[in-house]
Amino acid sequence: MKSTATIAATAAGTTANVTVPAAGIWGWFGMTTTQSVSWLSLHPMAIPGLACYAAVTVGVPAIMYVTAHKKWKETSQRLCDAFWESATENPEVFAECITHWSDRGQ
Repeated sequence: MKSTATIAATAAGTTANVTVPAAGIWGWFGMTTTQSVSWLSLHPMAIPGLACYAAVTVGVPAIMYVTAHKKWKETSQRLCDAFWESATENPEVFAECITHWSDRGQ
């Protein structure tokens, strides 16, 4: 995300000197002047590329987060179910473990 902002700021902030016709009647007589313009105004075809780069650098991590979050919830549920299933299969062992763990603090 920071790289996207850095590239956009650099592209918008970078300037180039361009020679253009002078304003007014002097331009009719062939006089020129030098103007400083942004890099993006000289290369407008770079704007879609910059937008695609931003979409990828922001979108891919977001998709990875959603996928990982879903897997995390599924795994947590599976482990929780397995824990309680083992506790109900062996209630004596489970009760003994709780008693043993509760005595450790004393």
